[in-house]
Amino acid sequence: MAVKEFKAGRNQAGIKKNADRESVEEWFSHESLSFSPAELILALEGMRRDLSGAELPARDRAFWETNSGISAGPEDVGRSSANSIAARVLMDATSHTAAEVAERLGLSQSTIRHYRAERKLYSYLANGRLVFPAWQFTASGKAVPRLEQVLGALPVDLHPQAVAGFFLTPQADLFLHGGPATVKVWLEAGGAAEPVVRMAAALSAGY
Repeated sequence: MAVKEFKAGRNQAGIKKNADRESVEEWFSHESLSFSPAELILALEGMRRDLSGAELPARDRAFWETNSGISAGPEDVGRSSANSIAARVLMDATSHTAAEVAERLGLSQSTIRHYRAERKLYSYLANGRLVFPAWQFTASGKAVPRLEQVLGALPVDLHPQAVAGFFLTPQADLFLHGGPATVKVWLEAGGAAEPVVRMAAALSAGY
């Protein structure tokens, strides 16, 4: 059996299996997911609002078309929002509160708020609450090295998913261990901040 056919058959089986379950809660109980039904509902509500097709401001529309390769028309923007909903749910669900970050770093919540204001840490509002995405922390719980320098070079109003993409997408200019590395991996491995800052500055110049 071809790989494509095998995957299609497996997906159909998965769909039938999930269809046999009586509720979303039952589906969640059988799957290893990092977010709750309530968080999924909030994200879907956000997606529904995005699908309303609100017109983007001229600057954001130009940036979208230049960097995404997708027309910035209301229908295309809405469709793209729908396609990215899973990534946003995962990012929101795995982010940390200010209290959690304070405990992780051994600092006060007041200090964490100062770090946020000074762009030493990155945060955004998710469903009305301030969260700090997990990608900016190492496995040991510390902030990614030289994070402040890079954040300072990025546009201050860049969308949270765009910021995450900048740090988590392999970059051809960051060559490590025989291949392109993500900004996060590069910095954690001791890579210099300068090439990353140049990339961030170039992004800012086009925004």
